[in-house]
Amino acid sequence: PDVVAPNGRGYAIDIETKLPINEKLSLNANLRDLAGYIKWQNVPFTEADLISGTKVIDNDGFIKHLPHLSGKIGYQQKLKQKLKPKIDINIDYQIKNKNYSIISQYKHNTYEDLVSIGFAKKSNYSKKSMSLWPQTKSVDFGFQYKKTFVGLGLQHFDLDKNRTVHINVGYNF
Repeated sequence: PDVVAPNGRGYAIDIETKLPINEKLSLNANLRDLAGYIKWQNVPFTEADLISGTKVIDNDGFIKHLPHLSGKIGYQQKLKQKLKPKIDINIDYQIKNKNYSIISQYKHNTYEDLVSIGFAKKSNYSKKSMSLWPQTKSVDFGFQYKKTFVGLGLQHFDLDKNRTVHINVGYNF
């Protein structure tokens, strides 16, 4: 059967810290979803029951197990999903030209550990960056002007397959 995708909106609170290790190397740690939730509407679900204890002895004396599977499909009108905390670690290394750097990132979430590779270009007061996540085929873009940061992430390189866009806005005190 065709399943209609649910709609959801929510919020999350993150904390990020930046640690310059030396002139060329810096480390950033981002604790994501310390508090947050998504409120979903029209969430599809499947409820199943499996009974495996059914056995029958046939005419030849052999035991046959006849499991029984039953269930139902439906939609839950509203669901509030609490987000689980995650951690991101970002290592930024400036190459010979101080305007360019190579970025490697690590993300840990409930289901997997991910690694990305990217690059950044700095100018007088700004920094532009892009990171690719090969395991999930996603991409992140960033732009920083002085102390303000704006990020855009796409769940999939292929825009026809993309279903999620995330936007980050930050200010460094």
